[in-house]
Amino acid sequence: HWTERRAARIVPDVLLVNGRFTATTVARVFPVPAPRVVRCPVELAPSTADRAAVRARLGADAATVVILLAARFDVGKGHDVLLGALARLRELDGWACWIAGGPQTPREARYVEALAARAAGSADGTRVRLLGPRSDVADLLAAADVVCQPNTAPESFGVGFVEALAAGVPVVTSAFGGALEIVDASCGVLVAPGDVEAVAGALRGLITAPARRRALGAAGPARAREVGDPGTNLRRL
Repeated sequence: HWTERRAARIVPDVLLVNGRFTATTVARVFPVPAPRVVRCPVELAPSTADRAAVRARLGADAATVVILLAARFDVGKGHDVLLGALARLRELDGWACWIAGGPQTPREARYVEALAARAAGSADGTRVRLLGPRSDVADLLAAADVVCQPNTAPESFGVGFVEALAAGVPVVTSAFGGALEIVDASCGVLVAPGDVEAVAGALRGLITAPARRRALGAAGPARAREVGDPGTNLRRL
């Protein structure tokens, strides 16, 4: 991009990056031998919302395993991969999916329309809900059982992953980009980018194994603090 070409005319004394993945990408622009990693400080306070009440408002009872994707409607976030994976779970009872977010550009608006039509036309249409823009994502996390964002383009960091782990929700995402610095086998499941079958398998395993799901969720807050603790990261900055 022209802004990067312009910026590359100046060699910075210090280059701060939000993760190892970003460090590898900025090396193409700035010839700095050792960028300093300062991860994004992430608010880790859990929601105080009533989990049962949030679920009831959105039509999920206590036994339903709720899968949440809360992200911009960018194609790289993997909404279509998630819908493809859910289509492979139609014979499996006891799950629902909430997709939160709204379009910010005309292109994203067309993408939302296509996803909505696909969800409505599938056999799982009643179990997949597009919630639109939300200001209560922390409450949705408190009410969810799994966060699934199967990216097809890498995240530079992944604040949403840290927020999910802080809420005690295991994460299913793609094994590249910043996610590799946040999610590990102790708190989630990493799959190959774009692998619909692998996403379906990961979700099936978490839906049908509540003890494993709870164990991964329980490890999330400690991992979130390790990665995104504001005090630690601001002191480093």
